[in-house]
Amino acid sequence: MYKLEFTLKQHTPLIHFQHDQAGATLRATEVKPKLDQFIIEKLLEEQNIRFDYYEPQTDGTQKFITAREAFGRCSDKPKTEDQKKWASCLAGKGKNEHVSLDYKITILSVDTCINVISEDDKVPMYFGNMGDEYAEKPMSLITCNKLKISIFCLNDILRSTIKKLFPYFIARSNFGTRQNKGYGSFFFHEEDENGFFTIDHYLKGNYCLKIRQNDWRNSLFVINYYYQRLKSGVNYYYKDRNTGKAFTHYHPSFFRDFMYLNQSVQWEKPWLKQKFFPVTGVLNNPKFARALLGLSPRFEFKNKPNPSNPNPATYPRFDFGVDVTSETILRHKSPITFKPIMTERGAEIYVLVERRFWEPICNQPFEFEGLGKTEDIYTPGNGIDTNLLIKEYNKNLGTSFTVFDFKGVKSINVSITIQS
Repeated sequence: MYKLEFTLKQHTPLIHFQHDQAGATLRATEVKPKLDQFIIEKLLEEQNIRFDYYEPQTDGTQKFITAREAFGRCSDKPKTEDQKKWASCLAGKGKNEHVSLDYKITILSVDTCINVISEDDKVPMYFGNMGDEYAEKPMSLITCNKLKISIFCLNDILRSTIKKLFPYFIARSNFGTRQNKGYGSFFFHEEDENGFFTIDHYLKGNYCLKIRQNDWRNSLFVINYYYQRLKSGVNYYYKDRNTGKAFTHYHPSFFRDFMYLNQSVQWEKPWLKQKFFPVTGVLNNPKFARALLGLSPRFEFKNKPNPSNPNPATYPRFDFGVDVTSETILRHKSPITFKPIMTERGAEIYVLVERRFWEPICNQPFEFEGLGKTEDIYTPGNGIDTNLLIKEYNKNLGTSFTVFDFKGVKSINVSITIQS
């Protein structure tokens, strides 16, 4: 009576660093805080209560009001009948310093498979098996046949809320390392007895990339190409294995043009080239724009040989890296998450836009260091409308496009739909 049970199917591997520990799979310690956050935000939105903003303090400072802070305040001083019920849903009845909901989760995996990622493995969009960090903290790809989640909750109101919102939560969430790029994707198993709808019901209004291949590696291959073409652009040079003919597969960054058209901002790449490499050109309000789509601690610049222009005098070679640091911003996650789901007909990859408060990342200085030089550049002064970005990008791609690898060997046809 006080327990909710869900059976999940895993669609993409979970990248985990504690593979040698018992129960190395999806952890309750990761699921519980994320589910808490999801429920709290939904309840606040239903009551039109503001959160994720800076509040002026009497001493002249500013305090960032999170969703948990706003929820705790409403529970302490409720203004509606619904808010009066919130205090009973909190662990410690709202008296605990950390705001969390009063329920417990246990997770049991069935037929778990653990594959340690070696230094030679090529795992899509994962580079943790390179460099010194690998020896200290090797990671594993973890999969299981099915996952059983049990939620114990004595509060009738909270238990009912969890059951109502859990399918939306699991449809929009991935877990583990590189989760926003599609790793750690789960949804309901056919053996689940709750009678939930298929995932498209919970993701109406979101774009979906569909392919005929139904394996996770091809799905993440598509995600990598789609996101790279959006954020950085693609520029592949290769020769046909049969004819020896040289080909170029080039698409500039769509985000570069989007920022210039919408904010009159020039992305940071021309600035980087002028500061760290003898390249000339006109700089026009350059900003560290790509930071808005997720921070990278390093940029690599490797000029590959151009089959159409092999002369190094006119097409110079270079290969160097630039480290990126900030005194105030340590992490900024991409506002875009990909949710891959394997089906009998292929794979469906949902493109999900997360709610984002932009102020902390905007107009912030970042230090770029490389080749014995150090240069500073600021991020744009405003955030972006990520929904508009994805809409315009998909419009640019059309109803379908083809994904290529950098060797010209592999190609996958992708169709774009929007869930209605």
